[in-house]
Amino acid sequence: MLFFQPQLPPDPLPLDPENPYVLVPLHQYPEFTFQCATLLNIEWPRSRQARLNSLWSCNKNFPVGMVLVQTDVKQAIGFCKISLIPNVKGACFVESVVIQPEIRGKGLGSLLMKKLEGYILSRKLHTVYLSTLGQEKFYEKLGYYECEPVSLYSFGLNSNSTAHLLRSKNESLESSMSLPKASNGKNVSATRKVKRKKSAYLVFLAPPLPPPPPPPLPKKPIGKNVMNDKTYMKKELREC
Repeated sequence: MLFFQPQLPPDPLPLDPENPYVLVPLHQYPEFTFQCATLLNIEWPRSRQARLNSLWSCNKNFPVGMVLVQTDVKQAIGFCKISLIPNVKGACFVESVVIQPEIRGKGLGSLLMKKLEGYILSRKLHTVYLSTLGQEKFYEKLGYYECEPVSLYSFGLNSNSTAHLLRSKNESLESSMSLPKASNGKNVSATRKVKRKKSAYLVFLAPPLPPPPPPPLPKKPIGKNVMNDKTYMKKELREC
């Protein structure tokens, strides 16, 4: 016999007495997932399934998807995503900021960012990073300023990563470095002396680190307030 767990009703949307728009976490209101997928694909087209998979990965432990909802019609009209920056304490990265095209120019983008910053502070984060292509003036008005690029990925090797030694049960290995001398007493070359018993051994050395990336090309304007490369910006938040 199959047992089906009854689905809990969605949480009621919080009401804002000042306006009908509220910003809520997507993981708490998953009923807006499909609307967000449609909204994002209008701005950045991709496979609908890939978009849904990305949205379903949002959770309370980051990345967090935030939905701007018009409460009177229960419609998602804005979205953005927050991710932690591993190597910067107390910082996050905001991306995929979008407002429904038909209602742009009414201050809803600024409203989304204002509400978003309040949520970020509630999560004990105080520095916001983002990247933009052509919206630098918009973010400058909100207090953001240009900064160096940041990475959402952490790299590094621990002390055990430089060499890995695999030996079988009955193997003993002794390795040393020596500089043999020629008849004239000068060092000739470096050799490794290895003593082993019974079974063979394998020594795996970590591959060398890749070369550093080339420096970024200088940005050149291709139109009014539009650059040919993304601009990274940041803002330090302060609690009121």
